[in-house]
Amino acid sequence: MTRVLEINFSSSDPDFAALFANTMAREYIAQSVELRSANADDTNAWLSQNVDDLKLKLEKAETRLQAYAKSTNLIYTSNRESVAEQKLKQLQDELSKAQADRVVKQSRFELTTNAPSNRFRTKSATRTFAICRPRSRNCAVRPRTWGQ
Repeated sequence: MTRVLEINFSSSDPDFAALFANTMAREYIAQSVELRSANADDTNAWLSQNVDDLKLKLEKAETRLQAYAKSTNLIYTSNRESVAEQKLKQLQDELSKAQADRVVKQSRFELTTNAPSNRFRTKSATRTFAICRPRSRNCAVRPRTWGQ
């Protein structure tokens, strides 16, 4: 799903109208990147906590298993991974993916915030945002959603 936001603003001063619309576009992009980064950080924290909890549960279960095997004179061997080990590996994979996603989004955010102001007047940005030109007098804000 692609989201397109058309920004229009009316003012008697065309330069102010363009400045306002361009500032709104930059702030919208920055806020969107921040929210996505925050969601990735929350996911990362949740997955890290679950990995730690599962490691602790696995260690306790293995200790109980070894104690039981010792008390009953059993020899416990297994060539297969336990369910807990599989779950732990799955959570570690998800954590790695979440961390990689966060890094990508953080770099996009930094590129967006460090970009010169004329970046928002490029042809590709004009397709995403209807940016007011300095000579126009009318601008308004209308969200559009494409690709649903």
